Parts: sequence; C-alpha cells; structure tokens
Amino acid sequence: MSVLIDHGKVGANRARETAQDVASRRAVRNRHWQALRAHVYPRNMTDCLHVYTATESRETAVALGRSATEARLAAGVQVVGPVASLFWHLGEFGEGEEWQVIFKTTAARYPALEAHLLQHHPWKSPEITAVPVVAGAAAYVDWVSRTVAD
Repeated sequence: MSVLIDHGKVGANRARETAQDVASRRAVRNRHWQALRAHVYPRNMTDCLHVYTATESRETAVALGRSATEARLAAGVQVVGPVASLFWHLGEFGEGEEWQVIFKTTAARYPALEAHLLQHHPWKSPEITAVPVVAGAAAYVDWVSRTVAD
C-alpha cells in the first residue's frame, strides 16, 4: 500500500509523491550532507582553540596576552584593534571602541586560561569565548600543543 503525500503547489514533479519517494530523497540528501561534513570537519579534528576577549585599551590587551603567554596558557596571542563595539549593558545600549585579544591554546589548557583571564581582566564580567579550530596546518597545531603542554 502506497501513501500519497500532497505538497500543495511545490511544482508538478513533487506535487504528489509517495512516502517511499520522500524517504529516498532524504537518504540522498543525508549522504550528500555526510560527505560534506567529512570534507569540512575532518575526523582528525584538532584540540586547538582560539579564545576571544576584549579590553578597553591596547595596553590592557597586550598585558593580558603577555601574562597568559608567559604562563604558557597560550602559545601565542594576537591583539586586534581598535574595533567598533555595539552592545547592551545594564539595560542600556552602548557603543565604543575595544581591542580584541585572540589566544591560541588547547582544550586541555582552556580552564586555566579562563581562570587567568577572569582574575586579571579589569572588567567584572568580560566576554571570554572559545572557538574550536576544526582543522589546521599540522605544524601549527603541533606548535600550539607543544607550547602549552603542562
């Protein structure tokens, strides 16, 4: 027994199709998605992270970066800025300039880096976010891992 699915006015070719047709189309789409994921997110994903925060001045950004790098919580740091920042704070809309700080570290070192940033950052509740590096040049990934190893 074949159940018909009515898709309304989606086009003459797909206006009426069976549940088997829908399942077949989904299977093809899933195979394509799995192939794409395997290409974009390789199985040998790194454990490297890029950790972001921001400060009100270049001097503060460099000081945070230096202290984290000297403590081997980050293999390296980039300070970018100034950048325009638009935000809500204490119920009010704000606009200003900030300096973005990007720390190169590993997932294993993230908790210590976060604690360090919370202790040394001048703001009460700073943004501290981590983004996984899903793929990277082998030499770079190895350098980050070796540099921050306990």
